Amino acid sequence: MIAWALALLMLAGCAPNAVRSPDRVLRKRSNHYTLINPILDIEPTAEFHELRPFKYQVQALIKRLIEERKASQVSVYYRDLNNGPVLGIDWNERFAPASLAKVPLLIACLDQAQDDPAFLARRVRYEGMQEFQTVTELEPISALEDGKEEYTVDELLDAMIEHSDNGATVTLAKIADGRNLNDVFTDLGLIVPNARTPRDYITVKEYAAFFRILYNASYLNRANSQKALEIMTRSDFKLGIRAGVPAGVVVANKFGERTATEVGGLHQVHECGVVYHPTDPYLLCVMTRGESEVPLAYVISDISRVVYQNVTRGRVSSTNR
Repeated sequence: MIAWALALLMLAGCAPNAVRSPDRVLRKRSNHYTLINPILDIEPTAEFHELRPFKYQVQALIKRLIEERKASQVSVYYRDLNNGPVLGIDWNERFAPASLAKVPLLIACLDQAQDDPAFLARRVRYEGMQEFQTVTELEPISALEDGKEEYTVDELLDAMIEHSDNGATVTLAKIADGRNLNDVFTDLGLIVPNARTPRDYITVKEYAAFFRILYNASYLNRANSQKALEIMTRSDFKLGIRAGVPAGVVVANKFGERTATEVGGLHQVHECGVVYHPTDPYLLCVMTRGESEVPLAYVISDISRVVYQNVTRGRVSSTNR
């Protein structure tokens, strides 16, 4: 399982179980059963015309931010979680997920706990992995102690998501059932990443599926879907989506940061989250590239602010409402 941990930290296309229907939606089904064929996710294959004025406003903001050299590439995915309208800006551009890859591992561990209720209480040694706990401008500092044997799987899941702890990720990947982790990807029609997968292998549109299946409780049971999102509401990362919404609005989010390793390379900062707007909850995912991490985080917060304002003013609603 260590290979999985490295792939998740270093690093899709469609699989056969992603069935395209003639009514312009993509239905993703679980194919692990013989007598049932449950739908995990339904995703429109085209944007809604109603969202075009809103899209033009976000595009104008991105154009200005790029001109100001705060970013060189920005991709956006938005979905109204009440009625389903979607909007995308360069949503087929590929990026390295970085710490966003911890969410499918979280889902896999909670899936394993559904079959083995004692799994979350299992105590394991946290070895840490200092070579992956690199010093960056945005990553929070983990409070876990190397070599301590007292951590439960439940505590490690909290650390992996709340503090983006890479040592917790590696520890969990060693003990997680690899079949569950593979299934999280294949059930959503995504290629399973490994050490040979290109660094930039996922799009903002593809990644958003992990959050949709949690919000709809269509993959895990309701209790564990709630648990996963609840952990994400405690994330330490406050600069991106959260900074763009009013204080007190609940956000279940995960961010990822990849520092440039090659000379002249670009940094990447991404975030995806469910914003529990008082009347219109929505999913917002933003992936970025640029010369420095902190400006990219503020790019995400600027986009988040514009989205929230438009939702509040009713400018992002479906005409079917």
